[in-house]
Parts: sequence; structure tokens; C-alpha cells
Amino acid sequence: MAVKRGASPNQIVPIAQALKDRGVRSLEITVETPKVCQLIQKVEFLEVVQKFQN
Repeated sequence: MAVKRGASPNQIVPIAQALKDRGVRSLEITVETPKVCQLIQKVEFLEVVQKFQN
């Protein structure tokens, strides 16, 4: 599990993708991250889209 603190909203999706590409299966986005709820939803949505494409 990876934990990301203090990331800007525009960094989270690329970080999540890079971690996934390297085999990390879970990522904690801490609540002090701006727009945390929307970012979690966006990362979850991208995961669903990728599963559908494969």
C-alpha cells in the first residue's frame, strides 16, 4: 500500500497510474489533499474504465 500526502489534485491520477503500473494495488489519498472525494472517485472511475478496455 502506498500513502500519498500533500499532493496537488493534478498529481494524483498520474501518481495512481504509475503506482498501478509498478504493481502497487492500493493507494491512500489523505483527507488533507484538496478535493479528496472527487479525486478518489476519479481514480476509481479510471480503474473501472481500464478493466472494461481489457
